[in-house]
Amino acid sequence: MQGKYFPLQGFLSGCDQDRVTLSFGDLEKLLGKPLPTSARTNPAWWANHAAGRSHTVWLKVGWRTKNLNIAQEEVDFVRATPPPARKGKSSLATLIQELSGTVTILDPDLTRPIDVRWEAQGDD
Repeated sequence: MQGKYFPLQGFLSGCDQDRVTLSFGDLEKLLGKPLPTSARTNPAWWANHAAGRSHTVWLKVGWRTKNLNIAQEEVDFVRATPPPARKGKSSLATLIQELSGTVTILDPDLTRPIDVRWEAQGDD
């Protein structure tokens, strides 16, 4: 299951730069929802340790926060580990991650038979 900060994780995973400055507004657009009040008021929210904290997804993909500016509402994300070498073809796991959220199943009852008619193909 993906958490509400997964879009940030995906953004940083695909980033080719070693440093990215994002405003809080940029982050909210990326996440599709407002940041919590504590992110706007408490520098500890941006700390680079994940113990018991679900929002520190940047650590999972090798990034760290730096130069937090609460007054200007922006933060730098700096690559802490080199990006993985990209090969000509994506792995299946990468492909699934990139396509995640792009398919919507309109009929949630996947056990219901679909209206498909099969005809026997015989040797005539």
